[in-house]
Order: sequence, then structure tokens, then C-alpha cells
Amino acid sequence: MAGPAGVTSPPGLCVSFQRYPWPASGAAAPAAPSSLGALPLAEAHGELLLPVAIGEAFWIGLDLPADAPGLLFLLRVQTSDGAWWPQAPLRVAPHAAMAGYAAGRPDRRAFGAGCSRLAWALEQGGVTLSPLEIRLVDPAEYARRSGQPAPPALQPGSGFGGWRLP
Repeated sequence: MAGPAGVTSPPGLCVSFQRYPWPASGAAAPAAPSSLGALPLAEAHGELLLPVAIGEAFWIGLDLPADAPGLLFLLRVQTSDGAWWPQAPLRVAPHAAMAGYAAGRPDRRAFGAGCSRLAWALEQGGVTLSPLEIRLVDPAEYARRSGQPAPPALQPGSGFGGWRLP
């Protein structure tokens, strides 16, 4: 089920897309950087849309309920040149993160050729579950096609500061 904070997929896996500024180096971060908020996800005419603005990248957060058995997250990334690239399987038990994706269009420099679609499947006990595909679009297209508001512009000071609340 898609929503403003991501998507929940059986068997209770919550997938979120955490935004951060596009690294000046253009290289993927080796670990998930501090999040500046989750990107929304919306369905429009049978297609899941993820709005990613110029100057932004995102990492994928994966969370399972504590009592759920672990699973493998199998991700493929389609680059703006149309090629599909499988990523290394990631074990989720109960939390995991995949870093370093940015949208790619002819007018953007991204990691490699850029990212235009994500496709994933979950594997648990040798059984493949819940295949899903997401299209990356600019925020204006997201708003126009989904009828949902585009996310606000990225605010570099809006991330978690690392302090605990009382």
C-alpha cells in the first residue's frame, strides 16, 4: 500500500525513500546519510510515482516488524539509458538501508547514467513475494499525475540533529 511515507509490502515490510542533498562529488555515499525527510509515493493510473527533484538523492529504508522472519530485498535499478542493473541482495532483519540513488534525465548528472525506475521483489524462505515497480518523476509531474501535492523543496537544516527528546 502506497502512502505519504512510502509503501508497505507483505509480510509487513515498510519501505521508505529518505531524501538528502545530491552529493557535490556525484558519487554514491557508502552509507545512508542523514535523512532530510521521506519522499511521498503515490499511485496514478496503475503506476507508482516517486518525486525526486534536481539536486536531490535518496536512500531506501527498510523496516520489518520485530517478530517477522528476515527476508531478502532484491532491487533492480533502471538507468535513464534504459538499461536495468541488479543490485546486491540485501538481508532485512529487521532493519536495513540502501544508499545512493538519484533521478536521471538528460539535463541531470546522476550516479552513473541516473535512475529512472526501481523494481524490487522480496524473497522469504525461497519464495518470491510482492514484486513492485516505481517510476521516478520530477515533483511537477508527480503533482499533475497523482493529484497529490509535490513535496516541499529540500531544506538542508531540516534533518534529525542527533539529540534525544526527553
